[in-house]
Amino acid sequence: RSHSMAYGMTGYDTAYLKSHFPVQFYTAWLAFAEDKIKPDQEVMELVEDARRQGVSVLPPDIRRGEMMFHSDGIDIYFGLGNIKGLGEASLQKVLMRIKEVEEQTGKSLSQWCWLDWLINVGSGSTSVSQRLAMSGALDMFGIKRQQMLAELEVAGSITDKEWDHLRKHNATENYDG
Repeated sequence: RSHSMAYGMTGYDTAYLKSHFPVQFYTAWLAFAEDKIKPDQEVMELVEDARRQGVSVLPPDIRRGEMMFHSDGIDIYFGLGNIKGLGEASLQKVLMRIKEVEEQTGKSLSQWCWLDWLINVGSGSTSVSQRLAMSGALDMFGIKRQQMLAELEVAGSITDKEWDHLRKHNATENYDG
């Protein structure tokens, strides 16, 4: 009986939270979906349910730098760590590189154009940048994802010497994005 009562109370509490605090409810459930037997299916079902309830679930955003599902109180965002095929170590390297470039240039990531990304980050980690572009984490640049992927493919064929030349001559000054 005690198990049934506890289970009923959990169900009641969960329904209350889902009804009165949907953004926080779905954020928490999505964060713990990774522990389920079929996490991808669980995430998909939760995202669909959240959208039916009027809660926006948005793609990851590199500017936020969050690794797991998170919320701003209005919308829910996928975390960078939720992107398939990207490990935490490679993401940490990219985030450290972004921080280094921000310190060197005095420009925050939100002020970068696509060429800034290509020259400073994309040149060293094309596969990571491709995954970020496909997931929507680089949508802040206002360029179609297919175009980003095509340009990243070209960037992968540029030599280190050519990248050094581009960095030296600050190619982003004359680029309109």
